[in-house]
Amino acid sequence: MQDFLVRAKELKVDGVSLESCFFPPKVDEAWFKDLKAQLDEYKFDRVYAWGHPDGLERGQNFAAYDEMVSMIPYAKAIGADVMRVVGSSLMFRHEPHGPQIKALVKMFKKAVKVAKDYDVKLAVEIILISPPRKSSSY
Repeated sequence: MQDFLVRAKELKVDGVSLESCFFPPKVDEAWFKDLKAQLDEYKFDRVYAWGHPDGLERGQNFAAYDEMVSMIPYAKAIGADVMRVVGSSLMFRHEPHGPQIKALVKMFKKAVKVAKDYDVKLAVEIILISPPRKSSSY
């Protein structure tokens, strides 16, 4: 993480999106405190990102949901007021989209209540690409 932030500073970026999947295993409050201090020192805008690559797996992975919700306080701990979360991915693109959206809405209705308690906004990423439509004229 340190090398990434130093490089981002060298590139003079305004902010970073920190993918939680790249955090070291078993981080503690002190690690998040140190991370926030470095982000503050560099004056970076920041987003805490969770769920790469498949996230909530179209609203069917309840263990992932519990993990996502448990990480909302970490977003606040690093000073992020936005947490990007993944609802679905290309792995599920060929499944009907309606049921995926319905299941995800149900999950996110509960999750936003937790996020509100921490003054964190959830930014939802859902990748649902429909197959190309066949055209009768070329």
